[in-house]
Amino acid sequence: MTRTSTASQRSIFASVATITTLMKLLVGSVALLFVITANATILGTTGSSPVGIAIDADGNVYTANSNSNDVSKITPDGTSNILGTTGSSPIGIAIDADGNVYTANTNSNDVSKITPDGTSTIFGTTGDSPQFLVLDADSNVYITNRDSDNVSKITPAAPAPASTATPVPVGPLWLLGIMAGLLSLVGMSKFHKT
Repeated sequence: MTRTSTASQRSIFASVATITTLMKLLVGSVALLFVITANATILGTTGSSPVGIAIDADGNVYTANSNSNDVSKITPDGTSNILGTTGSSPIGIAIDADGNVYTANTNSNDVSKITPDGTSTIFGTTGDSPQFLVLDADSNVYITNRDSDNVSKITPAAPAPASTATPVPVGPLWLLGIMAGLLSLVGMSKFHKT
């Protein structure tokens, strides 16, 4: 059995599509149509040409603004500001558990890192035309590179090793040095007494 739609059915479908968002689910030869209506609300302003978007655990919204080369932050109460600057044409954006924001900068082939206080740095370089990025639990950044057809991984720099303390020699010379220091303090205090 072949099903066809009439011109009026197609017209109604087209009219509904222009008013609401449609989801069409095909189950066998039966088409189920779901109509979803929603109200849109403007949350806040951004920089020029927002492309990427991310939300942190506190409900703050961040946008990667491709033409103004920066990141906007919109708080849940609607306060908007520019968090920090990026490389050229940020597209992808992600946030780590510490609130650091990362952007994939497609024209400068790098990733920017912006700390919660707005300090911007170049986190690392990528392949050609990075587009999108994700972070894993260890804060490694994975980036898709459109023009080089590959994925880059940037590993955060390991923290500097704790300095190893040089053992203080324990012996007569060490004790003599401490005694000389104490004696000089006692001797100096005699001169400063009134």
